[in-house]
Amino acid sequence: MNVSFFPSDNVVQSVVNVVLPEGAGTYEVVMIMYRDPQYQETFTQTPVTLSVNDRVYIGIRASGIDPDQFVLTLDNCWTTPVSNPSSQTRWSLISNQCPNTLSEVQIAESGISPIGRFSFAVFKFVGDVNQLYLHCQIQLCNFQTTRCSASCPAGRNIRPRSQTDVLTGGPFHTGPAVVDTVNSAEVSDSSQQISVSTVTIICFFLSALLLQ
Repeated sequence: MNVSFFPSDNVVQSVVNVVLPEGAGTYEVVMIMYRDPQYQETFTQTPVTLSVNDRVYIGIRASGIDPDQFVLTLDNCWTTPVSNPSSQTRWSLISNQCPNTLSEVQIAESGISPIGRFSFAVFKFVGDVNQLYLHCQIQLCNFQTTRCSASCPAGRNIRPRSQTDVLTGGPFHTGPAVVDTVNSAEVSDSSQQISVSTVTIICFFLSALLLQ
């Protein structure tokens, strides 16, 4: 399947340039929201209105890396009701490269190219919270010297041990989403709760913190 991650001027997207340590150069990371499972039809303006249980398709592409040496892996992705990625109120979508089946997360591509793709079912947090943020942490993994994929059935993540082989960037943030709480149904899991309703995405942005 041919997938394009080169957006036009009117695509709902975010771009960040990250400087790598020790003079290793820079790379550009682009995160884009798509309408379709082919990752071809983008959202062109905000707000974007979605119904709960609709699927959101997210594409992340790293430019400026050597595709014959590095691949992009989706390490962790999670949602919070606030922009702070460290918020204690959160819902995990991808953990240690493995999808959260409770969120109907589907990873289409990770650890095989400079592109990562995944989708999840739209939801909202319970209570009066009317915003939803998405955060993702990615890794650039040297597949020539390191195993870059996780063993999800065993519940383990095969993490590279050499800092030279792996460059970690993130978290990345998209959001917020304004949520209509009319006729919502609540679902809870441990300390994390979500609620069913209509979601309107009014903003999409991306930032990055290089982790040493």
